[in-house]
Amino acid sequence: MATLSLMQRVSPNEEFDRYINLFTTHCRALNYSPRTVDDFYRYEFKALRKYLDEHHSDIRPDGVTPEILRNYLAHRQQTRSNVTARHSWQVMSVWFKFLLGEGLIDINPVERIDKPKVRRIVMQTYNTQQVEAMLTDCDPRSFIGVRDFAMLTLLCDSGLRVSELVSLKVSDVNVAERVITVSEAKCNKMRIVPYGEATARALRQYQVKCGLVENQQALFLSCYGAPLHRRHILTIIKKHGKNAGMPPNQCGVHMFRRFFAVQFLRNGGDVFSLQKLLGHSTLEMTRKYAELAQSDVIAQHRAHSPADSLNMPQQTNGRKRMR
Repeated sequence: MATLSLMQRVSPNEEFDRYINLFTTHCRALNYSPRTVDDFYRYEFKALRKYLDEHHSDIRPDGVTPEILRNYLAHRQQTRSNVTARHSWQVMSVWFKFLLGEGLIDINPVERIDKPKVRRIVMQTYNTQQVEAMLTDCDPRSFIGVRDFAMLTLLCDSGLRVSELVSLKVSDVNVAERVITVSEAKCNKMRIVPYGEATARALRQYQVKCGLVENQQALFLSCYGAPLHRRHILTIIKKHGKNAGMPPNQCGVHMFRRFFAVQFLRNGGDVFSLQKLLGHSTLEMTRKYAELAQSDVIAQHRAHSPADSLNMPQQTNGRKRMR
């Protein structure tokens, strides 16, 4: 392992900073997205550092043991959630693996720690009536109403992530082919996403409203001509959801992505096409949407049960001897 002399020995905090910066530089060199490096990874490192400062203030990266990490993951589980604990495990796993590969530590303490289990929950999504109510709430006479209608329609019809939506430029929209080029996709995997005629009409009406904006680059703008950000999108969706009679905890941006996936499958689409449209690297997440769409199968069976449609002889009540 690479070591330093006593004269060169730095403080534990400085050593953590150095090792974290080496790792994030490595990730940027591999073209990881800024959100992954600067938001996700940095957030998890900040949480780990805070915990270690409170419980093991003098420890260095090479002194972190499996027991310390198990206690940290238990702390994350108790103070946050099982999902957060799993995220922490994922970041620690790749970080310590990197440090081991660079010769900065002798043992990877995460290798002996199993991934925290997460209880499987049923994902929430909008139903058709809720989406229609939110679209109806958009005022067709105002710029904001026309913009919101176009934006919500596009979300329903494309399954875009909110980060992909806010990064869209006017040049990303191919009006003739009715497709959008998603260049700021997760993991930097560019993809082409088509949209339907209803979305095309909504986007055309919105572009008419944007006619006075000079040198427009961002597709969706505020009423002052500035690009919208993630927090603006969430505020817009919560507003229309509230006006549609929905509780705030059921008004999320990602629920439009689930709505798109479920409706695509229910309308006859296949999971392999859905995987490409959503930009999933594997079918694992796509299968979860497929399972969510299976609730439609249950309703169809109850409405069209083969046995229920038979002209069955009526069973008489009363006690009878079994033969």
